Amino acid sequence: MTERREPRLRFLSEADCEGLHEATLQLLARLGVRFLPEAAVSVFREAGFEVADSVL
Repeated sequence: MTERREPRLRFLSEADCEGLHEATLQLLARLGVRFLPEAAVSVFREAGFEVADSVL
């Protein structure tokens, strides 16, 4: 198993990373994600995800 190393350069603070993550989750919750292949949509639906009817 490969040991995970910390990066030598950090462009964002830990707080910045957390804020970016939270904003991303809010955006995904509000807008959602579009999966066009019906097979993918079926897998998500069967797994219990909330799936809206496709709108193209």
